[in-house]
Parts: sequence; structure tokens; C-alpha cells
Amino acid sequence: MYLAALELARGDISVIDAAYKYGYQTPESFCKAFSRFHGATPSEVKKGKAVPKQFFPLKVHVQIQGGNEMEFKVEKMSDIEVVGVVRQFSSETSYEKIPQFWDEFMAKYFSGSPDINLSKSEFEEFARENRIGELGICFDEKVCGKFDYMVGGFYRGGKVPCGFEVRKLPETSWAKFRCYGALPEALQSVNTQIWREWLPGNSEYELSGHFNVEWYSTGDPSSSEYVSELWFPVKNIERNGEAK
Repeated sequence: MYLAALELARGDISVIDAAYKYGYQTPESFCKAFSRFHGATPSEVKKGKAVPKQFFPLKVHVQIQGGNEMEFKVEKMSDIEVVGVVRQFSSETSYEKIPQFWDEFMAKYFSGSPDINLSKSEFEEFARENRIGELGICFDEKVCGKFDYMVGGFYRGGKVPCGFEVRKLPETSWAKFRCYGALPEALQSVNTQIWREWLPGNSEYELSGHFNVEWYSTGDPSSSEYVSELWFPVKNIERNGEAK
């Protein structure tokens, strides 16, 4: 990712050419990974509006000792329908803005009296059956540097409240990373480590889709013992036409 930034900054290559040169299937997936790594879009670096992060060699390893260190498993799952409220965010400010979105969502739908097409008791039943608040989902970027984010849950059917929408995540294998500690710091720390170390450095898996899931357990999210997870869609890296 650092070499791609250098080429873009020198003007030696287009964003599209850089995406394919560095192994990405689409410019959108390259743009998302680049923005997460450098905190700026490829176009901003190419135009000299932003400076890429300097690269220092990283040792990629997995530790299963608790704390905020990386622990993951890969699990195949069938397609998933999710339901929730969606808002668009910038990659540059998402760590600040998404927790605010969660606070606004919980205050509106669980503490206030939202103006929706369901009674309070109907909404409470809907939220319970669809486990609203258990998931946060990042969807593929429509514009470079921006992405849709949903606060929601697993859709089980029934009438959907006004302001909510249903989306489907396709069948895939998920790399599920366990996060330990208070939110949002614990989850954001692991997320940064995944994008900066695990995805560029592991030799077995690559992303298979342009979305990822945050899973939240019950319990006190401010506790040092709180458990959450990050799910990334993955597939085996192919070498000479064969998956490793």
C-alpha cells in the first residue's frame, strides 16, 4: 500500500492502474483499503492534497492471550439478511462519527418516542425478534473514501419500521476477529490492525466482498471484559490458478 502511494504521488500511475497492479479486483476495493491505511483517498494523494503514511516493516502474528490482541477463526455462512438504519460516512472521520451515530440511534429508538409506523410495543417486539443493535455493518463504497454504515440486526421477517431498510449479505466465508475491552476503543484498535497488518501481510486469505460486520454481545460495553467481533468476508488466495 505504501508503494502504491509513492507511485500515485509521483504521478507515475492512475488510480485504476494502481488498483490492478497491486492485486485488487476492483478500484473500489483498492480505494477502501488505501483510505483505511493512509487516512486519505488515492485521488487526494495523487493530486498532492494529502501525504501518505510512512511505512515501517511490520511483523504479522496472531496472539490468543486476551486483551486487544488478534484472535480469529474462519467460518462459512449462508447468505444473511440484515435490517437497520443506514447512514453514509467518510473513512477519515468514521472512528469519531460512527459512535455518535450509535448514541443517536439508541436515544431515538430505545429511549425516545420515534415517529414510525409501529406502536412502541410493536417496535420493541420487532427489535427483540430481529436483535436490533447486535450488528453494525459497513457496506461497499459508492464514492471513493465514503461508505454506508448500518446499525441493525438479523432480519427475521415482518413489517419494517419507517427509516429502516433490509439488505442481504451473500454466502461467504468470514474471518471473525474477537475483540476484548471497552467500546469503541477495543474494536477500533483491532479494526486498524486488520487493515494495516493482517490484510496486507497474511499469505492465506484475501477479501471476497466489499462489506464487513461488527457483532456486539450483551453486557456492559464500557467493561474491560466486554466481547465484540469483526467479521470480514474472505477467500483463499489463488496461486497459479489454485487456492492455497
